[in-house]
Amino acid sequence: MRIYNRFNPLTWMQDVEFGVYGGLYQIGRTEWGTAGMGGNGQANRLSALNSVVAPGAPGPWRDTLTEDQDIGLQLLETGWRGTHEVRATVAQQGVSDLRRLYRQRTRWSQGNLQAMSHLSKIKDVRCSTIAKLDLFWALLQPPLQAIVGLATIVALFFAIFLGTPFISEGTQWAWLWLVFLFFLAFGGTAIGCMASGRGNGFMGYVKGLVIAIPYAFYSWILWPVIVRATWRQFRGASGWDKTTREPLEADTSAAR
Repeated sequence: MRIYNRFNPLTWMQDVEFGVYGGLYQIGRTEWGTAGMGGNGQANRLSALNSVVAPGAPGPWRDTLTEDQDIGLQLLETGWRGTHEVRATVAQQGVSDLRRLYRQRTRWSQGNLQAMSHLSKIKDVRCSTIAKLDLFWALLQPPLQAIVGLATIVALFFAIFLGTPFISEGTQWAWLWLVFLFFLAFGGTAIGCMASGRGNGFMGYVKGLVIAIPYAFYSWILWPVIVRATWRQFRGASGWDKTTREPLEADTSAAR
């Protein structure tokens, strides 16, 4: 997946985001047969889709905000394998302003909350134990991200307004704690960005390391969508408008 209008920082970060997801997580899960479904560029066997159609239903789609994710999980639970193909690229338009991106990602985040209904069915997926743990962990990401984000905000509040230090004064090897905290904040992001660029040789790893910090910042500015999605889910709101697209001519001229 490539963002073809990656000519501003926001759309460029979305291109990095899809690169990390497809170039690391999806490839890794392909080995287990548990790669997730994507909205664009997905291909399914008709027999596979027919196998997950509920009795009396017109098709395999259910009333979820991320129907591709839901169908993918249904297929895994029915015994089908999910794979990710790296030899083909699908071009997608990125969202170039933060307001529309928040709207899009709130829908995705709420869909992820809805997908947690599959947690009890993970044990039935025909895959290794470690693959089941990965699926289980992935479905728990919304509440885990909410907890980590809230804990970070509370810690910053205590540090800024109440003078509570992150590390107690006089703690031996305090610098190791600082390194540990830095790794927690940026380590996973750096590893993901570097892994996504491994096909470009040594410079691919270097580029991944360089973009890791701005990408981590991009990930943090999206944290509010978890709060919005949780509130919508709590209220039972399920309606949604599709993300508006920009004229293709504008994208083409700007990309040049």
